[in-house]
Amino acid sequence: MAVQSIGYDLLIVVEAKQQESLEEINTERFKKFKNKTLWAVILSIIVVTIGMFFMDTIKVATETMWNFDDAGSDLEEIQIRRLNRYMIWYWIYARIESDGNSKDNIISIFEEKPVIELNRLKTKEENNRFFFQLEKRKDQPLKLAIFHKNHLIRNGCASNMLLEGLVNGIKEVKGKQILNIMRSFFSR
Repeated sequence: MAVQSIGYDLLIVVEAKQQESLEEINTERFKKFKNKTLWAVILSIIVVTIGMFFMDTIKVATETMWNFDDAGSDLEEIQIRRLNRYMIWYWIYARIESDGNSKDNIISIFEEKPVIELNRLKTKEENNRFFFQLEKRKDQPLKLAIFHKNHLIRNGCASNMLLEGLVNGIKEVKGKQILNIMRSFFSR
């Protein structure tokens, strides 16, 4: 008796109109779901395309800049400001590659300029411009520091293979090699 009083023995008769109404509701829900899914796919393609556009643009820009430095033989020196620009562009490329999953993320990547410093190469000054001498080292191992989002990422170990690869990439004008090293710092 107590179960009947709360309605569990209730028998509901579904009329034909009610059944049609349920089918219409389900059909409308499915159409909305398809529409949302289609727009999600379209927007994802747009975001990926935007990321690829910026990555391609950075690649073309850095390759163009390297053409001004490439004299057909290994570089012996490079202006420090110029090298810092290269490393910043490669850092941005690596970040877009990793975190460029939305338009807002891509914009914020461009807004957040890191400070990147390579240390322990000998320097020289010429006409108020400062250069790294790529063949000459100070007595201590090379160090690279990247300050980004209030975090300091450093490398300066005894073997220094990573940073020697960076210097060799600079000397040989190999942007891909420099990009790979910046990727390794970003993934830390």
